Order: sequence, then C-alpha cells, then structure tokens
Amino acid sequence: MVLTQAISFLYNAQLAGLSAERSNLDGPLILNALVSWTYSDRLNKLKVMRVIIEKASVDRSKVFFERDVFVPGFNFIGIITGINDINDSLLAITMHERAWHFTRRIYKIGDGFKEYNLVLVNPADLATELQAIITSANTDMPYDWVLGEDIPATADYDFDIKWKTYYQVLQQTAIKTANDVWFEGVNIVKFGTKGRTIELDKDDKIYEKLSTKIDLDTYANIVNLVGGEVAGNNVFAQATAAETDLLYNYERVVSNNNLKDQGAVDVLAPVILADFDSTAPDVSIDINEDFIHKYKLESGDIIKISANSETQTVKGFYRVVDIIVSSDNSKIKLQFSKSGKFIPRISDSLDILEAVLTKLHDIELNS
Repeated sequence: MVLTQAISFLYNAQLAGLSAERSNLDGPLILNALVSWTYSDRLNKLKVMRVIIEKASVDRSKVFFERDVFVPGFNFIGIITGINDINDSLLAITMHERAWHFTRRIYKIGDGFKEYNLVLVNPADLATELQAIITSANTDMPYDWVLGEDIPATADYDFDIKWKTYYQVLQQTAIKTANDVWFEGVNIVKFGTKGRTIELDKDDKIYEKLSTKIDLDTYANIVNLVGGEVAGNNVFAQATAAETDLLYNYERVVSNNNLKDQGAVDVLAPVILADFDSTAPDVSIDINEDFIHKYKLESGDIIKISANSETQTVKGFYRVVDIIVSSDNSKIKLQFSKSGKFIPRISDSLDILEAVLTKLHDIELNS
C-alpha cells in the first residue's frame, strides 16, 4: 500500500471546525502500532474501527474527539468518536467514517418541524431530491459534502420521516428506491449499487473448510408486499417466481406502513422475492484475513464460490453484506445471488413485519 496515496487528502482545520488550539495540526493522526483492532464494514452502514494502542506510541494530547485519523493497514480514514484510557499504558480509540456527522443531526428543510412526507413521482429527478437533502445537511456540517456521479434513474416513493437524522433519511431513500448509500474519499456521498465483481486468481480459493445448513422456513416463491393505507386501502403487490425446484408453493407476507406509493411497491416486490426465492444453503467457511486485504474486499462486492470438492453443494455468486476483521479472527456475511447481480440489503433497514433478514447467508471466517 502506498502511504502517500492513501492519505492524499489534506487536513484543513477550518473546514474541520476545530478550535484555534487544534488548528496547528498539519495532518491526520496516523495509527500504525496496534495492539488489537476490530474493523467493521456493513452494507448501508458506516464503517467503524476500534483499536487499542500503547500510549507510548502516540502523543496523548493529540488524541481528541473529531480528529481526523488514518489507519494504513486498513486504508481507513475517519474521525475519532470514542476515547477510553484503559490503564496507564493502553488507550482504546473508536473511529467512524467522516460521514458520522450525518447521524447526529436531525433532518430539516425549510421550517422548524421534524416530521415530513417525502414524495418522488416520475418524471421528478432522484439526484435533485438527494441534492436537496445534502444541501440542507451542509448548512450545519464541519465540511461540505458533494453528491457523487451516476445517480440511478428515478424510482417513485412516498414515505414519512419523523424526527430522523440525515443519515436515516438517506438510508430510507436508498431502500425505497432499491439502492445502496455509501461514502467515498473525504466528502463524497455515493448512491446506487455498491461493489465490484471480483475475479479470483486461478489458484485462489475463498475457503479452506466448508459446511452448510439449510431449511425451508426462510424460503418463499410467492411474496405479497403490503404497504400503507391510501384512500382507505393498503397498496399491494404480489411477485411470483417464474419457476421453482420444489413441488409446492411457499408464500410470505411482507409489510411496511411507510410504503404508500403503488409504483414503489410494484418495484420492490420482485426485489424482495429474489431475496427469498433461493434454496442456496447458509455457508460456514474458514478463511485467512489476507484474502480480505489482497482483494480489498468491501461490503457490496460480489465473489464467486466454486463447488466444494467434498459436498458439491455450494457454488455460485455471493454478495458481501458484512465484513468484520479483528486481531483475533475475521467474519464475513454473504448473500446468495443467482445471477451475480445486485440483490439489495432490504431486510436490514426496512421495518418489515416479516423477517426478511433471515434470508441472509452467514459465513464465519476464522483467520
């Protein structure tokens, strides 16, 4: 890893909103000598890193809340959000992505109320609506955020926001339009489909040991999506798989009262069906942490797992949902994708009554 490239951004004390006392700092706090660490990258969540360091390795007076920080081993750029003096020799530091500020301010546009109804109907432009959210947030941010390029096409939505943070509003908008929201660089808000399709080297395997578990409790080839009430009736859409490997039909009801637009329900129903309509097993594998670093693996990435020579049951494309790497072990969660295409992490953020999240495929990785 080239250190100068990884910290190519310049620390700007004025933009960071630091006091004059802190403005003499000429760069981020760089943490190299880690006693222990935990790194978390979850799809549609902020990246978090917690480390323990020797106090002798750092000037304690320069470790303070909101300070920019860089951890070269993980190419992690963030700000300090937690400090714990464990004892006379050890210091624990918690860091979040710089977008952490979005989680601490309540969404507000134009008035003093904190309850809104957000509506987007074609041909309204999604990028314009997102820009309005970011522009509002920038009125009270330590630095300006910009909306990334390649915003996806408009998808209709109609949902309520009551006393939510800017980050929750961005998350809900992503979910209602079947997208992801994430952050890149120093101040870029990205919206769309996160991740790459990763081609493994010829002699590389993602696993050394593999075991599987599967049952029909989480399967469905018919999904009924029920939204909120409009003009006395709940908006509704049904999605049915074109074919199934099973003899019988399995039906589920998924509901969310915030979905009040028929167009949005029509779009989301087949997407949720894709999350349920799979008999691919949960997978448990052992892996070396070096694999994560070698491929710069991030949530949203898609990887291909070849059939295990012992079981011949696990193969196909899997999307990375969670990555947790620690000094003791590494864990990752993957979601099966029949085509290798994008399958959104709907279940984690929608307040649905059915447990869509049980369709998540767990993969435990021990380095």
